[in-house]
Amino acid sequence: MSGSIRRIMEKAYKNVLSNPREAKFAFKMQQLFAKSEKRRRRVKEQEGFDVPPFLISSIATQCNLHCKGCYARSNGIAQDDATARKTTLSPEQWKQIFMESAEMGINFSLLAGGEPMMRKDILEAVAEVKDMIFPIFTNGTLIGPSYLDFLHRHLNMVPIISIEGTAIGTDARRGQGVFQRALQSMEMLWDPYRPVIPIRLTTRHWLHSSSPRSKKKRVCVS
Repeated sequence: MSGSIRRIMEKAYKNVLSNPREAKFAFKMQQLFAKSEKRRRRVKEQEGFDVPPFLISSIATQCNLHCKGCYARSNGIAQDDATARKTTLSPEQWKQIFMESAEMGINFSLLAGGEPMMRKDILEAVAEVKDMIFPIFTNGTLIGPSYLDFLHRHLNMVPIISIEGTAIGTDARRGQGVFQRALQSMEMLWDPYRPVIPIRLTTRHWLHSSSPRSKKKRVCVS
C-alpha cells in the first residue's frame, strides 16, 4: 500500500510542475512532509510508539453505485437503508481528528467510503486542515460545477477516479453508463477554460479521450 501511495504522489508532483500555483503548493507540502517525518521520529524516541505516515478514513456510509465485489457493501459500511447505516462522525469530529493527526506528523489521509463525495459537508470541513493532503477515492459520477469550484479552492483535496480501464470492464462492474460519466468528469477537470485541478485515476491502462478538445491527451495512471 505505501509503495502504491508513493507512486501516486511521485506522478502527482511531476504533473504539477508546469502549473505555478500547483508547483508552489507541491513545494510547500514537500517541506511539510520533511518536518512531519522529524515529528514522527521524535514521538518514537520520546514515547516509544510508531506514528503511521498516512491514514485511510472511511467517511461515508452511502454510495450512489452498486459495484460488484464492493468491500464497503460486503462488510456493511455502505448501506442504502438509512436506518441500517452505522453511526458516523460529524464533520467537526473528522476535522479535529485530522488536525491532531497533522500535529503528530501525519500529512496524508485517503478518503474512502462508500462514496466520499456524497459527504460534501465532511469534505468542506476537513479541507481546512491545510497541513494534510486528502486523496478522495471516488467513482467520479458526482463531480459538477460546485465540486470544480471546491477542488480549485482546496488543492489539498485530490480526486482519484476509479475505473476498470475500458467502458466494457467499468460498466460491467459499476453499472451501465458509469464509464462515460467518469470520462465527463475528467473532461470537466481538464477543461482549459477552468482553473487547473489535479486528477488521478486508479487503473493501469492508457486512456485516449474521445473529446475533440482533448483527443490528443493521454492519462498515465497508476
